[in-house]
This record gives sequence, C-alpha cells and structure tokens, in this order.
Amino acid sequence: MPNMKPVSDLCNYNEVLRDIAVGEPVFLTKNGRGRYAIVDMEEFEKTQATLRLMSELAKGEATACEKGYINISEVEALFGEPMAKINFTPETLEDIKKIKAYITDELCSNKKNSAFYALIKDI
Repeated sequence: MPNMKPVSDLCNYNEVLRDIAVGEPVFLTKNGRGRYAIVDMEEFEKTQATLRLMSELAKGEATACEKGYINISEVEALFGEPMAKINFTPETLEDIKKIKAYITDELCSNKKNSAFYALIKDI
C-alpha cells in the first residue's frame, strides 16, 4: 500500500524522511489529492538510468528501422568477441533476458531473419 501523507506533515520532515526507503516512496497529498513524491536517491538514480537506457534503445530502434540492420559479422567486428562469451552476473542476465524478450516480441516480430535477431537469439 502506498505511503501517503499530507504535505502539512513536512513540518515534521524527519518523520516523513524516515518512512522513505528504496522502492518505497512517500507520496505527499495536497487537498486530499496526490501532488508530490519523495524517493530515495538510489531509487531516483536507478529510474533516471532506466529512462536514459530506454531512450537510447528507442533511438537505436528508430535508426535501425530507418537505415536497416547490420549483419552479424559487422556486429562482431564492432564488439570483438561475441556477446555469448562475456561473463555476466545473474542479475545482468535476467535484465538481458527481459530486454531480449521485449526486442523479439515487440521489435523484431517482422524481422525474424535480421542480423540483430540472429545476434540476440542465443543470449
């Protein structure tokens, strides 16, 4: 359940700040309606990084749709060793699987023979 407090509680801001944790923002209300959110700095930075990543992925997809995809040998020339040989942490592998699922389900649905799909299908 969201942690909601009236904005007037900021008079005792230490109590409000105590209730903030990673993944658990405090929502401040004004006249009974949600108005502000106070989040932990780590959570804020994580959200900003996610937004930047999604923006860059969208730019890449737009470029690929406009200019076409490069073939697998060009990708390997750019990145050296194939990605499958890189040792990822379990958390990173989970993130890669989520990104792969999004790409294959949403972005490559009409491009199953693209070099990009060929690159990510074995990750």
